Amino acid sequence: MYEQMNIYLTLKCNQRCAYCVNRHNLPKFRGDEYKLQSVETWLSIIHAVGLPVAITGGEPMLYPNLIQLVEQSPKNRPLNIYTNLTMDPSKLADVVSRPDTGLLVSYHPKTIALDKFMTHLAIMMRNPQFHGHVHIVDTPENKDAIAELRSRWPANPRWLMTVAANQYKIPSIMLDGHVKRVNCMRSAILVAPDGVRYPCVTRLLQRRGALEDLKKEPLGVRPIQLRCDECGQCSPCDVASTVSCTLVV
Repeated sequence: MYEQMNIYLTLKCNQRCAYCVNRHNLPKFRGDEYKLQSVETWLSIIHAVGLPVAITGGEPMLYPNLIQLVEQSPKNRPLNIYTNLTMDPSKLADVVSRPDTGLLVSYHPKTIALDKFMTHLAIMMRNPQFHGHVHIVDTPENKDAIAELRSRWPANPRWLMTVAANQYKIPSIMLDGHVKRVNCMRSAILVAPDGVRYPCVTRLLQRRGALEDLKKEPLGVRPIQLRCDECGQCSPCDVASTVSCTLVV
């Protein structure tokens, strides 16, 4: 049974991190080709699917009607927004009144000074409707930034800070760089910026192997069983949402 729907509002981003999981297979990346959908379209999909929602990207704050979408989303189920929090969040913090809205923040020290990041974080913390979770990736180059962030972390029970494992270091046949044929069983609902569902993040980023168009079709088979001939060059995001991945010999 699915636990949530991940909506990629846009795959555009205001940063170009060298380790970006969306740009993992850069020559095959086609995320810039997607046409953005209206708030009304997304609300229709959210109501039809009826599950908790994670809004991700790209950078969701680049979606021009993010505040309207958050405010009008169902209040009886969780909604979380993934963001790098490098853009000024004042309008989001000032306007949103939807209760219990989550902010999942990836802190990338090379893209924003810590003083500015802490200012943006304080702006969001002023709105009691938000709760949040900030994570920073555990890499040697982030060692000093991790220590400084911990030392300056404010006492707020609705906001957490954690150090996340480097996804590229996770032992997996999906990330070893050796192309192989596998049978994959997937457990995620991944919806591209055009409202079309894809079986995995890798195919969503490459815009191939589409499933249902949720703008006009109901949610289909769950979970997805997929025969893949390109395992080994997967997006690191796919590892977490894979139930099983077995070699075909």
